[in-house]
Amino acid sequence: MSGGPSARDGSPARLRVGLLITARGWRGSGEAFGKIARALADRGHETCLVTASSVVTERLAAAGLPVRRLELRHTGLAEARRLYAFLGRFRPDALLADSERDLRLAALASLLPYRLVYRYNVTTPRARVHVGNRLALRRVAAVVFQSAYLEEKALRHVPGLARPPRYRIPNGFDVKRFAPAPAAGAAFRRAWGIPGEAAVALTSAQFFPEKNHELVFRALRHGIPIDRPLVYVLCGMGPLEDRLRAAAAGLPVRTVFTGQLPSDELVGALNAADVVVHPCAVESFPNAVGEAMGCGRAIVGIDAGGTPELLGRGGDTGVLVPPDDPAALAGALGELLADPARRERLGTAARARLVAGFSLERMGERYEAMLRDVVDPP
Repeated sequence: MSGGPSARDGSPARLRVGLLITARGWRGSGEAFGKIARALADRGHETCLVTASSVVTERLAAAGLPVRRLELRHTGLAEARRLYAFLGRFRPDALLADSERDLRLAALASLLPYRLVYRYNVTTPRARVHVGNRLALRRVAAVVFQSAYLEEKALRHVPGLARPPRYRIPNGFDVKRFAPAPAAGAAFRRAWGIPGEAAVALTSAQFFPEKNHELVFRALRHGIPIDRPLVYVLCGMGPLEDRLRAAAAGLPVRTVFTGQLPSDELVGALNAADVVVHPCAVESFPNAVGEAMGCGRAIVGIDAGGTPELLGRGGDTGVLVPPDDPAALAGALGELLADPARRERLGTAARARLVAGFSLERMGERYEAMLRDVVDPP
């Protein structure tokens, strides 16, 4: 393999890494694999993202990442042959698979001598494990989890995950892009007609049931004690959009639906927010929370899932409220909106926590170390 222990000059050898993601739409997993590819490339390794969707391909290519789209609509022998043929040309030292389907497809194409790494990303419990998954897990050289929450949950539902070596590598964040930018925040407010004196609460999450936007709506109906206009901004898209728009029409505050924003506009939206609210209780490791931390925002999250591992439980980097408690969420929002000094302290501390522990550079170091263990085990 090209990723042996060292190059001729004694330096660590360059790794060739494939990243397989067959998701049909752009969600957090596509963004996460893009980050991994970028972080590894920044460390001198060669990567290629293998995709099945034109949407995912276009987003990754627009970010300047090497990407190859294959016809992988199903998980059968024809698709495995296509993947096998491509990997035969690319000749990776390791292949990262993102989903259960990716895992099965990668295992079918695994006659080549690459090492298969499964980045476990299943957030819903499974009553039974697909027989194909059990067989595919035998081919896995290592499993990566983003959080302790996800690892503990996975081992309860999928005993086969206990066999290969396990690594816990949190998602990383671009702390140069997601950073405090008051001018961008002011520009966002102007663009969307939000007065400078208004308070802004914002949620950045796709419109899927598990993201739980309804909890914020219930909190807003409960009432937020505030002496200035409040605007609730929702950044995202998804199948629940029509339902959420209809529900928002009955809220006692103005709501703004921005759609899916490119990262530069999202930075502006986050910087326009006084408080970022993330109501999901089942996140593995929430990108939206990390991006808000990078922008130095005061954050209210749910004390469940992987959110506390990212935001911290001490109360000095963000506020956590119990799941499904609109009164507690309303109270936390009201307290923060009434206390600009506390918002400033929380935002500054949240960014410092992100920079210290969850940067792209730190993630790249961890993935590189894991891949070297896998490719050239001691």
